Amino acid sequence: EAEKKQLDEQIESEKLALQEQEEQLALIEQEKQQTEAEKKQLDEQIESEKLALQEQEEQLALIEQEKQQTEAEKKQLDEQIESEKLALLEQEQDRLEQEEQRRIQEAERLREELKAERLREEQEAERLREELEAERLRKEQETERLRKEQEAEQLRKKQQQERLAAERLQREREEKARKAKLEEQQRQAALAEKLRRQDEELKKQQEIERKQRLERRAQSEFSKYLPEIKAKVTNSWNPLGDRKSRQAILDVEIDPLGEVQSVEIYRSSGSIPFDRSVTNAIRKASPLPIPKDREIFEIIKKFRFRFTEPSG
Repeated sequence: EAEKKQLDEQIESEKLALQEQEEQLALIEQEKQQTEAEKKQLDEQIESEKLALQEQEEQLALIEQEKQQTEAEKKQLDEQIESEKLALLEQEQDRLEQEEQRRIQEAERLREELKAERLREEQEAERLREELEAERLRKEQETERLRKEQEAEQLRKKQQQERLAAERLQREREEKARKAKLEEQQRQAALAEKLRRQDEELKKQQEIERKQRLERRAQSEFSKYLPEIKAKVTNSWNPLGDRKSRQAILDVEIDPLGEVQSVEIYRSSGSIPFDRSVTNAIRKASPLPIPKDREIFEIIKKFRFRFTEPSG
């Protein structure tokens, strides 16, 4: 828009310059007319002077008639004057013709310059039209390029959105697969934990059953040694003089060789001397007869011993 405005201002300026040239040509034409008027006036003046000369000639003729003696001189003078006048007229005519020629040449030059200026203006206008056309084509090409770039950008954004959507879908699938895998792992872990617990429970149950069997076997085996232990303790016991029927229950701990490690009253007989005598008897009976089986020993190494005072 600014370039168009600048072009309009340039064309308006050139129009003003052309108008000034036309006014100058009009002025030259006016000067030519004035010169022609002056030439006409000069011709009239010359004609007037010729008439005056004719009058003078008539007067001279009269004078010639009156003065015959000076005719030759006057004739010579007239001829000289006429020659000078003709020379002056010819010079003035040449000057006027030269001036006219100069003005004609100037007018022709101005017409040529005006013609050249018009041609230049037409060429400039054509150049401006070509530039405007080229600018229009350039803008159309730029618009087309921008449109293609916009379409390419839209296509790129669409492809990017599709890629992002595909990546998001892939991530969702991977997340689902990961969650499914995690759930499966958790399920497998829960199942393994359940199986482990069941196995532990089974092992515990088996261990309990094994211990129960071992304990029953130990009790059964220990019951075989218990009469010997009682006999040995009884043999080691020193009876009290009062001979009352008393009973004490003691907790006895032994080592693998049957050596007594500790004796504690679990349930007293009510008689401290009796309880003490039984404790001493157990210690004196050491080592006590016990099974050699190590597992059985681990069960019976602490046992509860009931001692009843023998009757009679």
